[in-house]
Formats: sequence, C-alpha cells, structure tokens
Amino acid sequence: MAEKILKLIQEIDINYCDDIKKNVRETAFYKKFEEEFPLLKQYLAVENITDEFEFRRTLYHTFRVLVLYSNLRQNEPIPLKLSEESISEIRRQISMIDEWNSDVLPLLLLYHDIGRVRDRRNHAREGAFQLKKLDFLGFHSINDDIKHFITQVTKYHLLMGTIYTGERSHHALWSLFLDDQFLQLLKNGHGEKFFQVLTTFTMIDVMGYSYSRIYDHYITYYLKLQGEFLQALKLYPNMNKIKDYLKKMSGEWLEWRLASALRIFQQINTSPKFTKQHYREILMKSYGTFLKENVDERKWTQFLGSLTEIYRAQLPYGLPNLMILANNRFIRSFDEHVEILPRYFSFWINLNESLKVIAEKNDWPCRVVFQGIPHWSKFSRKTFKMFSKDHLQKAFEMARHEIDEENLENLLFLRFQ
Repeated sequence: MAEKILKLIQEIDINYCDDIKKNVRETAFYKKFEEEFPLLKQYLAVENITDEFEFRRTLYHTFRVLVLYSNLRQNEPIPLKLSEESISEIRRQISMIDEWNSDVLPLLLLYHDIGRVRDRRNHAREGAFQLKKLDFLGFHSINDDIKHFITQVTKYHLLMGTIYTGERSHHALWSLFLDDQFLQLLKNGHGEKFFQVLTTFTMIDVMGYSYSRIYDHYITYYLKLQGEFLQALKLYPNMNKIKDYLKKMSGEWLEWRLASALRIFQQINTSPKFTKQHYREILMKSYGTFLKENVDERKWTQFLGSLTEIYRAQLPYGLPNLMILANNRFIRSFDEHVEILPRYFSFWINLNESLKVIAEKNDWPCRVVFQGIPHWSKFSRKTFKMFSKDHLQKAFEMARHEIDEENLENLLFLRFQ
C-alpha cells in the first residue's frame, strides 16, 4: 500500500501543493486520486463539504506532506532551511518506522486530517471517528492492530506539536492514559512505537504549509519531548506516578509556555540574541510593568510558583489569541526588543483562579475555548479590541464550565464580545 501511495504522489511536486488558489478538484491529479481512493472520493464529494476553502487547504496540505515524505524517503531535496544533520535525522526516524511497518506513515499522512472538512477545531478526534465509522483503513491490506494504531495516532496527532508551541502542557498526555483505546494500544505492545511515530509524523506535518518556517531546533526539541513522553510511558501502569510526572514536566516547561506568545518555539537559537535567558528577561521585565515594580529572580520564581493549576490548561488553536493578548500583534516573528502587555499576565492569573475551582471536581485536563473569536485568517481591528482588559475581565466573570464525560476533559468557555 505504501508503494501505491508513493507512486501516485510522484506525479506532483511541491509547486502543485503550494498553488492553493487553484481549484484542486479540477486538476488531473485529483481526478486520478479519486479513482485510486473511492471511499475518499465519496467522503470529499462537493455535497458533503460545507467549507470549500478548508477542503482545499486540507487537501493541499495532505498532498504536501506526502510529497515531503516521499522526497525524504528517497533522499531527494526538500524546500526548507534545515541542515543536512537535521534532514538526516528525519530520514533516520522515517527509516526506523518503515522497517517496522512501511504502511503506517503514508496512511497516517494520507488520513490524518480528514476530520478537518467536518469539524476543523476538533478535527483530530473527528478524523479518528470517521476512520473507524467509515472503515477507510479497511480499504487497505493491514491488520486490525495497525488499523487501531493509525486511528489512535490520528486522534492525538496534534499533541506533540501543540505542547511544543505552548498551547498544551504535558498534562495533556494524561488524556491518553485515561483513554481505553490508547490503553488497548499499550496492551498490543505498541506504546513506544506510538510516540516514535508521533514524533516523526510531527516533524513532517509541521512542514506541510508553504509558509512554514522550520529550523534545526524544532527537530532537537521534538526528540526531547519524545524522550519525556517515553519516560511517562515507562511509569505505566502506576497512574499516580504518571500524573505526578506530567505535572512536574508541565511546571518545568511553564516559562517556555508563557514565552510562546513571543514565538520562542520558532525563534530560539536562530540568532545569538534569542536564548532562553533572553525570553526570561523579557517576561520578568514585562511582569514588573504589570506589578509596577522591579522584579528580581525571587519574585519571578514566586509568580511561576503561584500558577499552581495552569498545568491543567489546554489551549488548542490558542496561539493567535495569546499573541494578541501579549503584544496586540499576530505576526510570524518578533524583534529582540518586544515587550508583553500587562493584560497577558492578568489572563494567566485569572485562568489559574478558574482552574482552582475546576480542580475540586476532577483531575482531567481542561480545554479552554475562546468563544466569539474568529479564525486568525479573519482577524480585524474589531477582533483586537475584543481582547481589551475590560473584555478579558468580563470573559472570566461570565466563564462557563462543562465536563465532557465522553472525552474525559473539562471545558472552560471564555466568551469574548
């Protein structure tokens, strides 16, 4: 099956994938794609799509990651500013997975985003649901264990990427260990492979858009996260130790998480100025502005220690909102003189207080939902005004908490008007 996908994908290149304005349905390649995958043809039919732009964006992203996978696998060049060392590491990771099962990565890359055309914000779960409901993987000659494996990686395919960007914390992994389907994967003996595949998938997936700016440190940090995830896995089945470890790691990454609104994950080490200490100094100086007093190491450490429940908070798709809260801008990079607005600290302090109340009910992760805020592609001056200090305070005063029993998570709805 892998060879079938790779043979088909060799008919296009990156330029085809990056010309997102053209109607993909009218291209000769897409018509052939429909012939090869009749279940996808039916699923993606015009009458089943409510957002044609999202459909087009999803398809071009899917084709792009498959082209990149094919190029990496065959030692062909890729259009990214990565060193040969990083590219070799990605190829090594791909090779290890292909030696284990050569169908997993191409099928995962093909199907991972099918949920986007139904439910963009919850597309990982939706994609896993559709894979099982419509039995897409039954079209391929793979056994039930591998079907289950691909479905589970699809369900959690955003996990590593969003922990890296600070939108999620390590505590998000707690959801896996509460999930009977993931525990079945562990019983099948695929725990380590799950995190290895997730890491390699994330390395490829993050390259899947023409505007992607990926640097060597991404690969380094993804491998670091993989090691931390595997450490949590080693603690299984001692659930208390797993939970304590994930809380501890969430705390160790807290400063990074706060700096995510300045895109530390993208810019760190791209210049001698962009070090962890540099971002720490920006945070401390800006927190001093918030307090209207000088902040030394002791006061900063006390502040971090006061955010006792932030490890529970999960903010998928929250990065654009955090960036506006922090600096009133949503841009691809910041200069070294950037400062953080006081309301950014108010957000985290208020969120921590809300989570204290939720923590009395259960120990599940809490997904924070920004209601009323449009997709970042539709941001306007009105959107920026919605993040004012007064609007932020009102959003927390009117916050609504729900418990999602099916997905074992809390939901905190913040309504912005």
